[in-house]
Amino acid sequence: MDRVREDEWANVTSGGVTSGLGLVTQLRMAEWRAAKRWRVRVALALKGAGVTFAEWQVLAAVKELIVEEDPFRDAVNHSQVAAHLCVDRSAVLPLMRALERKRLVSHGPSATGVEWQVLLTSEGAALLEANQVAIEQASRLL
Repeated sequence: MDRVREDEWANVTSGGVTSGLGLVTQLRMAEWRAAKRWRVRVALALKGAGVTFAEWQVLAAVKELIVEEDPFRDAVNHSQVAAHLCVDRSAVLPLMRALERKRLVSHGPSATGVEWQVLLTSEGAALLEANQVAIEQASRLL
């Protein structure tokens, strides 16, 4: 579960919020606000990295999926990344193109030829590694 600010959680659990929303809905709204704050903090941490928050999210998803799917696998496809991020495939395509222009990912035809596969380049892996501490610190500041 995403961290929720203690004051928001106290309001929710004490019944102090009189929005007319149920307790669970209030909690989910507080989590959503916490996620929005996290996104802003991570974007600030990435300011000098040359990628946007959305590009970093896609790059991180590519790395995570490659490791998660099969330790011997070196590529994933756009549909897998979109599903992992809970977004439409059409949202991933322009981000992948931007990452490819920055040489952080590489594309190639899949074995089936149905969909392009995405490979994390050494530059992409290095960018993720170089920013890991700053992102982790930003994630603690909620």
